[in-house]
Amino acid sequence: MSNIQPLYKLSTDYNDLKSIVSDDELTVEAIENTLTGVKDQFEKKAEAVLIIANGFDHNVSALDTEINRLKSLKDGYVNKQKSLKEYLRVNMERAGIKKIQCDLFTITLRKAVEVVSITEESHLSDEYVNVKTVITPDKRAISSALKSGKTVEGAEMVTGKTSILIK
Repeated sequence: MSNIQPLYKLSTDYNDLKSIVSDDELTVEAIENTLTGVKDQFEKKAEAVLIIANGFDHNVSALDTEINRLKSLKDGYVNKQKSLKEYLRVNMERAGIKKIQCDLFTITLRKAVEVVSITEESHLSDEYVNVKTVITPDKRAISSALKSGKTVEGAEMVTGKTSILIK
């Protein structure tokens, strides 16, 4: 069995070791050597974690390419489907055929319904226009106000999660 510990165990050990500095039996040199050893293991483990995480880049890229290919393929089928149905509709209309009874389908040419066609949207009066209002907090303004010492009811400054910067 290997002597390699999981990263979460190393971080716990590192913190535990830092807290036992007051133990009279341990020398400063022994504590420093132990902390250095655990820290080195932690750093190597962290590097391995990032190597594995970065290894997924190829998979993510390949999946994005495949998603785009499949979407394009789907769009092609949807367009062919619409085109074939439109072709059938036009030719049924042209031939004056209102209904076709088949073994698998009944195809009916429905009478056209009246629909509104907007020719110039800017000329419509307010009574014929829906207005959408989207209300979102202005986090920049709130942040500025809170940092300057103002109280903003319904908001507070909190410390977010730490993040990893990889160079």
